Amino acid sequence: MTAGAPILAARGLAKRFGGVQALDEVSFELLGRQIAGLIGPNGAGKTTLFNLVTGLDRPDAGATFFHGQDITHTPAHAISRLGLARTFQNVRLPGQLTVLDNVRVAFHARAGYGFLQAALHLGRYRRRERQISAAATALLEMFDLHGLGDQLAASLPYGMRRNLEIARALATGPSLLLLDEPAAGLNGRETADLAALIRRIRDEFALTVLLIEHDMKIVMNLCERVLVLHYGKLIASGPPGQIKRDPQVIEAYLGPFREPA
Repeated sequence: MTAGAPILAARGLAKRFGGVQALDEVSFELLGRQIAGLIGPNGAGKTTLFNLVTGLDRPDAGATFFHGQDITHTPAHAISRLGLARTFQNVRLPGQLTVLDNVRVAFHARAGYGFLQAALHLGRYRRRERQISAAATALLEMFDLHGLGDQLAASLPYGMRRNLEIARALATGPSLLLLDEPAAGLNGRETADLAALIRRIRDEFALTVLLIEHDMKIVMNLCERVLVLHYGKLIASGPPGQIKRDPQVIEAYLGPFREPA
């Protein structure tokens, strides 16, 4: 990828469900190491856009490019291997696995050894397993989950399960991380901690982050660019200061906007 080239580019994405036009010719670009927000009313098409980009759904028209590669019709598991990870609005974790094993399983997507080496516990397998365990433990510490590795994921409170889901996504080695309403259900302190964590993730892992969020305080304080969807159309795109003054955005979604405290 050349300097300044977009890490993700959507070109005219469209998706209809029955009589509802969920997305209507949406185009945008994201640059490397950018934190961007995707906002809009419920039903605006935000999660549909995530599903198209990550291969869970197929567009009726348009194309998606990741690092310059057309991934429009690439299966979701293959897109994940290319370095695009996401979380979901409703936390999705294998609750029967321990906290540590949840992250270890995600690392195994890029373990680098074959079935025979694993079955026979050959040297490369043992070395890689030690590396995976150490890396998984480091991620748990980063997300304040250290000391909880042996607990079942299902036993964690909601905020911790949300953090574990993000840790699992990072374990797949992404260059682009999509977060679907990461602050949902969090209190004010937890939301502030989340914003700091997202900045740290971007800096330490050299990631681009795109998040769907309804909490305008976190969007305006955290994001460097904001995309606004309304009835499936992208009605605005730009820095937060520009977005909160945009007449279309004010009418469609924000209303009179007060500066975050």
